[in-house]
Amino acid sequence: MDEFNNNENLESENKKEEASYNAFDETFEEKEKQTASEPPRNPEPDKGWNSSMYYGYNEPKKPKKNPGTIIAVVSCFIIFAMLVTVGYGLFKDSGNIIGSDKANNTSSPSNGVNFTQYEKPAGAENVEENADGSYSPEDLYTLSSENVVGVLKYASGYISATGQGSGVIISADGYIVTNAHVISDADAVSIVLAGEDEEIEAEVIGSDDRSDIAILKINRTDLPYVKFGNSDDVNVGEMVAAIGNPGGLYLKNSLTVGYISGIDRQITVDNYTMNYLQTDAAINPGNSGGALFNMYGQLIGINSAKISDEQYEGIGFAIPINNAVPIIESIIENGYVKGRVRLGLTLQEINEMASRFNGIPQGLYVYSIDTTCDVYGKLQRGDIITEFNGKAISTISELYAKLDDYAPGDSVTLKVYRTNRNQGYYTDISVVLSEDTGKTYFAE
Repeated sequence: MDEFNNNENLESENKKEEASYNAFDETFEEKEKQTASEPPRNPEPDKGWNSSMYYGYNEPKKPKKNPGTIIAVVSCFIIFAMLVTVGYGLFKDSGNIIGSDKANNTSSPSNGVNFTQYEKPAGAENVEENADGSYSPEDLYTLSSENVVGVLKYASGYISATGQGSGVIISADGYIVTNAHVISDADAVSIVLAGEDEEIEAEVIGSDDRSDIAILKINRTDLPYVKFGNSDDVNVGEMVAAIGNPGGLYLKNSLTVGYISGIDRQITVDNYTMNYLQTDAAINPGNSGGALFNMYGQLIGINSAKISDEQYEGIGFAIPINNAVPIIESIIENGYVKGRVRLGLTLQEINEMASRFNGIPQGLYVYSIDTTCDVYGKLQRGDIITEFNGKAISTISELYAKLDDYAPGDSVTLKVYRTNRNQGYYTDISVVLSEDTGKTYFAE
């Protein structure tokens, strides 16, 4: 009779327990439905991110309902614990317990996995060179992160910064290099040093759209500044590190590490074609103007651009420092790149394959024209430049090399292939070269 009553009580308890879990299931399913219908939470207003929150729940496992099974498991566990305790005592008495003063927080679960945590070896926090003079990413960051700053630009009519980027300190007395596009259309610019929150007003010494380089100056002395490397010595596969402010100052002085993916990459950005270093170190909006270091802590590039398409990943570009140095020096001395000439054209190369496929000559396709230059009104979009002063020309680098031999005000003759009513013909056009002050006014 007592056994019958006990079974009846157990059955009653099991029914109550099952009803409780059914109620939990209904509540959980309803909560899931509500969560699925909720829109993503808005990001915090001062972060400036377009983000969404991830919602997930882990349903707790239901305990076994058979009391006989529970009793059997508990009994086995008790017996096992007693055997382990006795075995441990015998093992300890035998003097076979081995200790280590390098380990702490030791946990030895019954599955045999060792969760011992170890402290870093003494001196691990010290910066050390490798045998070849290079540094680990950690040590490079320790040495170089203070050389990179935050750059904020302000425009009239706005109560907060209209853009944020990065910059690199290049002298102890406050000269800073950044990208021209970082401060474009700015009415005021400020700097935030690494490890500080205060904004320091900066003077814009000069800005050059063609090279995408700008120079700023702050009233500080004894600043940490970078060592310049040699970008001509950079090789594909060489390890590099980028330091900057991806997303702005919220993630300031972030380090990303990667490799040089390519050199002498001709990329057209904002109407100008330049040679870049390509890297798979993550370059994101806000990294612009920041530093690309080799693993010797030397500045080899100014991070400038990336392919920002969901189909691409890990394709960033930096201005080689050897190309940047003469621009930097001229801007500091003159406020712009003195003595440099320009045609006032945005061009695209037509190679031999494109020429044969489209039935047009090789040369430089005119894409847009600066309204302040002499070529405006003489050349038109769609023209193809095939010769420069009687010499065949088919690449942009060839054109720039030839322009370096001329001064502002000089006249040159361009041979142009032009189409009119589907009929192509050649014509010679004389144009006067303009001085390149770094500012452009391309017609849309």
